[in-house]
Amino acid sequence: MSEQSNQEPNRSDHHVVISADTHCGAALWDYKEYLEKRYHEDFDDWARSIEEGERRTAEVFKDAERSPLNVGVDGDPAVDGNRNYDSDRRLREQEADGVVAAVLFPNTQPPFAPAAASQFEAPAYSDNYGHRWAGLRAHNRWLLDFVSEAPERRAGIGQIFLGDVEGSVAEIEWAAENGLRGGILLPGTPPDSPFEPLYSKAYRPIWAAAEACGMPLNHHSGGATPNFGNHFPASLAMFMLEVTWWSQRALWHLMFSGVFERHPDLQWVNTESGTAWVPDTLARLDDFYDRMKTSKYGSEAIFGGAAVAEMSLTPSEY
Repeated sequence: MSEQSNQEPNRSDHHVVISADTHCGAALWDYKEYLEKRYHEDFDDWARSIEEGERRTAEVFKDAERSPLNVGVDGDPAVDGNRNYDSDRRLREQEADGVVAAVLFPNTQPPFAPAAASQFEAPAYSDNYGHRWAGLRAHNRWLLDFVSEAPERRAGIGQIFLGDVEGSVAEIEWAAENGLRGGILLPGTPPDSPFEPLYSKAYRPIWAAAEACGMPLNHHSGGATPNFGNHFPASLAMFMLEVTWWSQRALWHLMFSGVFERHPDLQWVNTESGTAWVPDTLARLDDFYDRMKTSKYGSEAIFGGAAVAEMSLTPSEY
């Protein structure tokens, strides 16, 4: 046995962290300057209604330890909500935590959205898609400025709108050209969504644009859940029990609709949905794939044979 050195190995007392899941967003009224001027008057009315709603919520929950206004804010929303957009404070506190760089998901309420991006369910859909889409573009342009304050430490994620595929393609190209290197946030399409499911052919231009631009597609837990209804408290528990599954299923939606087959360089990211599910899920998908591909009389082949015929790899190989 060789003689061991008495000298202690060099070990750092610090862990350097690059966070793959942080959130940010503008203060309510700060979004206005990023909106097209034709929306400004409508924005004023909308923003005042949001302020009134927040005032009423604060009044209802004034004696509670936490309220809906705490969602997405670690601490008192009135004091700590500016962590979303105060660049100096954010850098200072992240450095204290050892976080040297971060991927930036949305968090606050973009113009004309019925709920903040951090709410625990996908917000109800507005009939006025033009306003909703304009609000998301406003966030993307605010985000570009926010990233520019520390570009080497921030990777911003742009938002798209599934109700406008052509516009989403243009926004993906804009985000890539302007350096939002975190990629694109892909919304979910739960059963109560007015949009086509993610396995629809309607979104093929989006997959092609993301691949061509080298923009990762990020699918964040919570953005694909359906409305569980006002069946309190059970509905809130159902959300917590199922929230990750609703985002995980997007993986096999894209896989079995041939998206990964047609776009081998497409980067896919499931965020805030854990990792323990991955081995068992891939094994289950491989099993279904095999039965769909090789069975002659089983229901798996009857229902899934045509889909897997276009897949050259097993799910785990993708």
